[in-house]
Amino acid sequence: DIMNDDALIEENYQDDKITEIDALASGRLLVYKVVLRYIDYGNYIWLGTGPDNMHIYHIEVNQYNHTAMNEYDKAHNVYLNILAETGIFSLIVYIAWIIYYHIKAKRCKNEIMYLLLFGLISYNIQGLLNIDVFVVMPYYFIIAGMLIGIGDKLETRKH
Repeated sequence: DIMNDDALIEENYQDDKITEIDALASGRLLVYKVVLRYIDYGNYIWLGTGPDNMHIYHIEVNQYNHTAMNEYDKAHNVYLNILAETGIFSLIVYIAWIIYYHIKAKRCKNEIMYLLLFGLISYNIQGLLNIDVFVVMPYYFIIAGMLIGIGDKLETRKH
């Protein structure tokens, strides 16, 4: 049964190496695996469950001692969270936007642009193992907006 979390937990913890790696990732690998399985099972790949509705998956993951149960309301990965909650189309647009501002920054060849890009790249990397934080997210979009705005000004000066 694809909805059986216990089978997934047993499958994940049969190999001690997986347990060690997952322990280093604070149990996130198991969460990713469960979220992907639920997305596939519920046919949520196209539109997701809706923003902040990860609880629809009812993810209960048995941690390392097989007794502590935790319910996760986030995928603990920005990209997987976007996929789970708003679907594949949103994820494609988000990744395209990231690629767009990377290209824009590299085209301008300006130190300020590279500094802004470094901040955005750092945020995107941390997004692989964490979720968006409401307090930090506005700064991400402000920096991205500055990068795009400065890039537009620099490009118009060249022409």
